[in-house]
Amino acid sequence: MTLGRGGEEYGTHTLKEWFNPKGVYACEQKSILMLSVLAGLDGVIAPLDKA
Repeated sequence: MTLGRGGEEYGTHTLKEWFNPKGVYACEQKSILMLSVLAGLDGVIAPLDKA
């Protein structure tokens, strides 16, 4: 699985590479939320069978 970093980019690892960090914070928030769900933190989200 890979988690994106958000923003816009072009030409990765070339002399024409650039990166615009606009919106990066939203991607980080989604990544943390997904990792929390995958980790199964007890008491954060009710299991589907007990909802």
